[in-house]
Amino acid sequence: MHHRNIFFHLLISLNLMVTVLMVSGCSEEQQNAVRQRRNNLASLGQAYKEMHKVAGGSPKNSNALAEWMANSSDTATRGEARDCLVEGDVIVNWDGNLALRDNLGRFVLAFEAATPARGGYVVMGDGAVKSMTAKQFAAAEMLPENGD
Repeated sequence: MHHRNIFFHLLISLNLMVTVLMVSGCSEEQQNAVRQRRNNLASLGQAYKEMHKVAGGSPKNSNALAEWMANSSDTATRGEARDCLVEGDVIVNWDGNLALRDNLGRFVLAFEAATPARGGYVVMGDGAVKSMTAKQFAAAEMLPENGD
């Protein structure tokens, strides 16, 4: 009976060790994925603002911003950030009015496609990336279009 208890405890300990190792590996992978999603939104927001500043107006559609990003000297902007835009992983408020410089932080410039339904990351008009629940997103103000 004593050997059976030792074997049982050893089996449970081994199972716990394997579980901890598996979870910690996924956790780092998940953290890297979240970091990349946030970086993509930050790069996209920066490209949007740079295009507005240099070209004299906000991008009017995904093709215009994707082309601008493709020609960027920043490899992050040319790479995954541009890909998430082209593939539809991010929704952008086109032709945004960036003249409201003092209040841009209260407006959503772009967001992950799943954010309205499940919550997710958004980039604000001032370039800040933050997480919002679906309820917070529903109450958030979108970046107004030029002329609004």
